Amino acid sequence: MCRFYVDQCVAMREEDCRMSTGRRKYSNCLLRRGYCFSSGAAACRQSEGCRKEGRCSLNVDGVCDEGTDEDCRRSTDCSEKGLCRWDGHTCSALQDTDCAAAQACVKEKRCTARDGQCVYIPREQDPPPPTPAC
Repeated sequence: MCRFYVDQCVAMREEDCRMSTGRRKYSNCLLRRGYCFSSGAAACRQSEGCRKEGRCSLNVDGVCDEGTDEDCRRSTDCSEKGLCRWDGHTCSALQDTDCAAAQACVKEKRCTARDGQCVYIPREQDPPPPTPAC
């Protein structure tokens, strides 16, 4: 949560950080200079951002926004989408093996790594992938 102050949205109290979506996702609950930061490395490892996106480490600014290949492999984005390797910025599918065991491959035939994502590449003998429900 933030408050408008001189045409900007800033956190004015630690309570603003504790109530923010950043706290839930990235454990950003300490107030510094109007911004919310993580309370430390242990908090990063307990965050939703770590569990889902592999963002389990503090960056130089004190925000849970860094990861490793191991962090990515433990994330739900790996098991669901094949995003199992840290590319320096985010968890990505860098090899077809990243996609192979993911739900994206098993359920939707998105088994080929292209541009950091698991994608469907049709082969002549393959039926089309299932269409998502509306």
